[in-house]
Amino acid sequence: MMIINTDNLAFQLKYMMVKVTAIALLIVFITFLLFNGYDYRETLKDHGLTLSDIMVLNLSPKLISNDKENAEKVLGRINADKSINTAVLFDQHGENFAVYSKKTVEFKENFEEVKAPHNNPGNKRTFLFLADGIEVLTPVVHADEVVGLLYIRLSLEQFCLNNMMIFLLLFIIIMLGVVWLSGRLQKQISVPIERLL
Repeated sequence: MMIINTDNLAFQLKYMMVKVTAIALLIVFITFLLFNGYDYRETLKDHGLTLSDIMVLNLSPKLISNDKENAEKVLGRINADKSINTAVLFDQHGENFAVYSKKTVEFKENFEEVKAPHNNPGNKRTFLFLADGIEVLTPVVHADEVVGLLYIRLSLEQFCLNNMMIFLLLFIIIMLGVVWLSGRLQKQISVPIERLL
């Protein structure tokens, strides 16, 4: 007769339940992140486009009157929005007129890819999805003439941090529950086997 090590069997049952649950939770989290991430990017895009329209209305007079100081103040007011990393107002010659950049974000002086309004074909409001955020370009128009360009970069960092915190909290709570439950279930399986031996 073969002797079965019940301690080993109990450990293996518990380990198998914990491993399967951890993998299932990871799959659920990745699926949730993909679907929720898509919705969040669309919401962030709409937010960026709306904010850029409002900012252009406020910045247009500053740009026309060459009031750099007040243009910087207007851009500085967006610091309450945690999703915005950078905002740059370019004049009609493509030069930086006013700049807002979070301290934690490295600001590039030369935005060659967006530097001048002529790099924005048709001078239309455009946006670009990036791996870590969204860029919004909005022409500043006065009397049917493009007098500048507003560049806003929104980040997905806050979304990722919030979801990671929620996932870690749920993961810890669920895994503690699984360890407790698997301990009870493995006793129901290993104790009868032990009695047979």
